[in-house]
Amino acid sequence: MKLTLFKYSSILFLLLVLPIQAFANDAFIYYSTGGTNTSSQYNHIKSELEDLGFTVTGSTSGTVSSSDLSGKELVIDIAGTSNCGSSCKTNYESWIGNGGHLVIIAPNGATNRIGNIESLVESKLSVGSMSIAGGCNTCYGSVAVGDYASSTSSENTLPGPDKVFTASGGTAMAKNSSSSTWNTWYNWDYGSNGGSITVSFGYGQLLSTHQYSNNMVDFLTRAMQEAGLAGTTSYTSSISNAQTTQVTTSRAVTHSGNGIYIEQSGNSNTLVVTQDGDDNLIAGGGSTTNSLIDAEIAVGSDQTVDVTQDGTGNHNTSISMSGFDAGLDLTQQGSTNQTYSLSQTCLNANGCGTTTLIQQ
Repeated sequence: MKLTLFKYSSILFLLLVLPIQAFANDAFIYYSTGGTNTSSQYNHIKSELEDLGFTVTGSTSGTVSSSDLSGKELVIDIAGTSNCGSSCKTNYESWIGNGGHLVIIAPNGATNRIGNIESLVESKLSVGSMSIAGGCNTCYGSVAVGDYASSTSSENTLPGPDKVFTASGGTAMAKNSSSSTWNTWYNWDYGSNGGSITVSFGYGQLLSTHQYSNNMVDFLTRAMQEAGLAGTTSYTSSISNAQTTQVTTSRAVTHSGNGIYIEQSGNSNTLVVTQDGDDNLIAGGGSTTNSLIDAEIAVGSDQTVDVTQDGTGNHNTSISMSGFDAGLDLTQQGSTNQTYSLSQTCLNANGCGTTTLIQQ
């Protein structure tokens, strides 16, 4: 294992690891158990969102209430043929204006609901225009486009909608074909707090039994990423499958600047962290010290630890490591205030690697 840490005195923090999104938001789903039953869609979406870390609640009420929306980052409205009248539009306008993200869908034939969605976009929110065409459950194609498209083209084919529509003022998410002017999914931003409304038509798109169900899940995940619904972020390095890495951005460590806690285990792994700026912290297990880089590694295999601290003093490195062939290179530079401690257990009877320490 090789762990490399750098600390400088400017204002840039760079963590060279690959992010994996772990969502931590509250979602609410309006659905129907009536004539246009969307309970299957509800169960499928709820399961997928929970797998992503969302807390999901739902309601079969035909009334959109401010209490339902309160505290929710995401609302998906698939409430059958239920309309969205004056109170519904007012509550949605206020909630989206405060940063909420609404996905609202209507089925073919729900004339009043479709009209109210159009009114919500064009009149209540006044974010743009839309013009709906057609009406067919299976005859339309749907392809993810732009920032909502996958880099793998086969993953961009989505379940077909009930209707296609032209739109302006927002961003096309999916179209009837990659070159079509007819949209199947469309998003408008609203207000200064990052809120948005996404519109599509056809509940069959959200069924788990659809041929392109997996593509739809990936598409909606990308849509949530575009909307900024990535509440918490965890990270793992791109080194090997044998590695486990945990990173959190808050911890019971006293420091006045940014802090990060890394716990890493595995064999023959390399982690590189570059950290710039004053009062930064990188801490391993059990650390409670202010202004330190603490690399704590516990593996029965090869490991090398390289720590470079540069800047204007206040250096503090505490390293605890054990292994069969472990070595340490430590450089502390800058204007004094340097401390150093090492606890190392060598499991190799012939000796472990070289420990080199430079303090200036």
